[in-house]
Amino acid sequence: MLLSGYGNWFAIYIFITVAVPVFRVITAECPPENLIKPCNCVDMPFTLVECGGITEMETLVRVFERTADRKFHSFALHNSTLQFLPASAISAKQFEQILLVNVTMTAMFDKRPDPSNNISMITIMQSKLLRGVGWENFGNLKKLQTIAIHDTEVKSLGKSFVDNVRDSLRRFHLYDSRVRKLQYNVFSHLTALYDLQVQNADIKSLKRTLFSTPTAECPPEALIKPCLCENIPFPLVECGGITEMETLVRVFERTADRKFHSFALHDSTLQFLPASAISAKKFEQLLLVNVTMTAMFDKRPDPSNNISMITIMHSKFLRGIGWENFGNLKKLKIISIHDTEVKSLGKSFVDNVSDSLRRFHLYDSRIRKLQYNAFSHLTALYDLQVQNADIKSLRSDNQIETLPDDLFTKMPHLEYINLSGNKISTISQAVFGDVYNTIKELKMERMTQRLPKSAIIEAQTSKKHFLESR
Repeated sequence: MLLSGYGNWFAIYIFITVAVPVFRVITAECPPENLIKPCNCVDMPFTLVECGGITEMETLVRVFERTADRKFHSFALHNSTLQFLPASAISAKQFEQILLVNVTMTAMFDKRPDPSNNISMITIMQSKLLRGVGWENFGNLKKLQTIAIHDTEVKSLGKSFVDNVRDSLRRFHLYDSRVRKLQYNVFSHLTALYDLQVQNADIKSLKRTLFSTPTAECPPEALIKPCLCENIPFPLVECGGITEMETLVRVFERTADRKFHSFALHDSTLQFLPASAISAKKFEQLLLVNVTMTAMFDKRPDPSNNISMITIMHSKFLRGIGWENFGNLKKLKIISIHDTEVKSLGKSFVDNVSDSLRRFHLYDSRIRKLQYNAFSHLTALYDLQVQNADIKSLRSDNQIETLPDDLFTKMPHLEYINLSGNKISTISQAVFGDVYNTIKELKMERMTQRLPKSAIIEAQTSKKHFLESR
């Protein structure tokens, strides 16, 4: 039975996962059905492995072993009774999200997952954990940002929770958990926490020592005008019809020392975003939709900025995006640009975009030129997509309509490449030589001319790479 049968419960999971003002592109595919049995796999829009009726931990281990080196985004277990989740296998598949619905287990994991795990979200619903959640095995979940527990008994949050749940946790939800006791300092170490919900519990008293500092929330409407603020579930400041940078500066000044998670600007025309104010408010995500600007920032944001994601859609930059002001964005992990002209990626891009960038997406950007080493400094990059561009050559000094051999050097984490819809007509095998062992998916659809598969990469079947040349 697919999890969609759980109706509202599953809707909550989907909302928490994808109802944010950004877009996620599918970067993995479900394996053949015979490899995943007795489980199912669904692309929705991420790759979800879903298992039901499981009674032995080894059943899950065998499923994960049969899928070899495939990685998946999410794992869901429902209507099952078993001792634990196999921590080693969960780590090896690099799951980011775990969902348990109507399961009975001794505790969540049989041991601590490996420190290399990617778990960022755990959701537990209508389940029973005989010895408790087992917080002592959470110590290595360094990327964990969300814990949501619904209708599942959690008797207390004590020393084991404090000692092992990482201070990077951002959301903690307990609904109908029957929790009775909270250690006096239970949340005080969670310095990144901005969304805490404990509903329908049996708690009789709260003390100030439970918390460090108050979590973020939207300010009164009068302080934020002419903008709006929504908790969805993080505080998002959204402004439209802005024509002067000073309007934004005044809004941010009126909200004093309040910090917000995301900033969205739409249907506006102004010179720049005020870098100092953006840094001071500690925004993590910036979204621009249908804006016209001279460039993105008036100057470099302060090095203390928290910007990790920038998404730009249907917009126009008169002097270009202004990569020279990106030099201090050391936490920037994602750049996603849609239907916005980016004429070239040259020296300014190479010199200023942080090597911590993990995803770079360009859709319908009309880009024509890429410096020969445009991506070689992005050693953490694992998802590169350049679609529907006007690229004929990736060298600025000629029009040979080909890819240079050194384009993907020093990129050990690169797994997904999409160069669909471009005008590239020839490509050598050496282009992908340095990333041959890491690439999982290569797409070159809707090319101006059909490329022979043999000209792109050899032995692709043995490496389980994906290529579509159309």
